[in-house]
Amino acid sequence: MKIPYKLVPAIQTNQRHDYMAKAISYGFPRLQPVPIEDGRSLSIACYGPSLKDTWQDIERPILSVSGALHFLAERGIVPDYHMDVDPRAYKVKHINPAVDGVHYIMASCCHPDAWKALEGQKVSLIHAYSADTTPAWVAANDPGAYVVRPGSTVGMAAI
Repeated sequence: MKIPYKLVPAIQTNQRHDYMAKAISYGFPRLQPVPIEDGRSLSIACYGPSLKDTWQDIERPILSVSGALHFLAERGIVPDYHMDVDPRAYKVKHINPAVDGVHYIMASCCHPDAWKALEGQKVSLIHAYSADTTPAWVAANDPGAYVVRPGSTVGMAAI
């Protein structure tokens, strides 16, 4: 399907690659694919307006995105996982301060300030496809690592 409009990246490719190299330098483990078990489910808590009405009904395991992490933690629910794929600096506010007990699944392209905020936390990296150059860059700089195609939003990446 042809997309009827041009997708504009949040940051330029060379800057994205610099962010990815920085993330790799921390030595975080890479998230590995595993088969999905029949009958298992995952609740994905996005930070939309409906969360105000549904947060008490969320079942574990829980993966939060964006501001849902702190929203849930403030209500006594510590998500099992939190994910981000956005390289923009202002997105770091959604993980700072870090919430203990959360497994952070972070795209290597996230802003370098994210790694300071997550110091001492459980972090696994993914490499998020952004351009045709992403797979080649990952092959050259992190051989054997997977590249995931998250779509254009963190909600799609979570799925």
